Amino acid sequence: MVCKSLPDTFSGGIQTHIWLLSEALLKAGHSVSILTAGSFRQKLQRETVEGRNLIKLPFVPGRRLPVFKLTLEELFFNLAVRRWLKNNAYSYDLIHLQGRSGGLATKAVLKKSVVTYHGLTAAEQMGRNNVDQWLHGLLAELLEKRPSKFARGLIVVSDGLLAKLKQVFPQVSSPVKIIPNGVNEGLEGNKMVNRDELLFVGRLDPIKGIGVLMDAFPHFSPAIKLKIIGDGPELPKIEAMIQSKGLSNRVELLGERNNAYVLEAMQTALALVLPSFMEAQGLVLLEASANGRPAITSDLSGTKGVIIDAYNGLRFPMGDSKALAEAVNKLYADPAWADQMGRNGREHVQKHFSWSSVVAQTEQFYHQILGA
Repeated sequence: MVCKSLPDTFSGGIQTHIWLLSEALLKAGHSVSILTAGSFRQKLQRETVEGRNLIKLPFVPGRRLPVFKLTLEELFFNLAVRRWLKNNAYSYDLIHLQGRSGGLATKAVLKKSVVTYHGLTAAEQMGRNNVDQWLHGLLAELLEKRPSKFARGLIVVSDGLLAKLKQVFPQVSSPVKIIPNGVNEGLEGNKMVNRDELLFVGRLDPIKGIGVLMDAFPHFSPAIKLKIIGDGPELPKIEAMIQSKGLSNRVELLGERNNAYVLEAMQTALALVLPSFMEAQGLVLLEASANGRPAITSDLSGTKGVIIDAYNGLRFPMGDSKALAEAVNKLYADPAWADQMGRNGREHVQKHFSWSSVVAQTEQFYHQILGA
């Protein structure tokens, strides 16, 4: 498997996915190695972590350069991956690329690879406000396009993402399979729920719709408070909105937190709120359901199978702050209904998004493309 970062260095959906998928594959009897970013100051490092063979690849850290940080970071890592895979891919039965990691691999390597698309850059046009972001967007699209042309098989995490993939890359001829993200069974809901507390978890980026949430806040019941877990380029704007709207005593910015903290915060919140403009699937929504809490989210095609309106959460028209406020107040006014949706959510993920199901589908697809 190839993924630039892992959960110990970056808390994100792709990182969580690769770690849990590799764990499930190990339990199923496979040998799994993960090629990931290492330190530029050290040589290639190898270590075993909970059965996984980690290969830490040194590369020039573009993020530390004075200009074009995003672009050069992405480019230098993928060039290092290309060189390593060119010399070592023969040692493996299959290469599994995650997102854009490995998109510059040679055609020969890609032809023995499967790639999982967790999203598409073409669907995330927000936030390109300078030359570096613009160049990075072009590079990211290239890193997604090459595997779509040459990889042995493609995986997408939702129906909505499949439709977008076919629209953006109509030349795809390789087998494509929808395999959703999995989620571990959540903790039993024994903790006391704070009925006044909402939770947002995610990257503080324009595409996550945090501005919509701030605009909706004045229309919430006055008792409602919000915890925001995450970091990103929108932080200064969010801080300014909190001050301008007089919400400093109702909104708590917590920054990045570890997974244990996030899951406990989910269990004790009235609901998770995710007002995104784009989600391929929304792993955090699955985590909320697994931990017995409802979610309030935008009505996006990628999340349709995850949050079912009025069953395990509430959906509202994307970007509509008034509709978001109505959904929040409706849930706040009926805590028993919120609890029932939480129980429904737990049953829903156990039935449709368990790791045993995800790994079975992944194994089946591996065998399909290896036998083709």
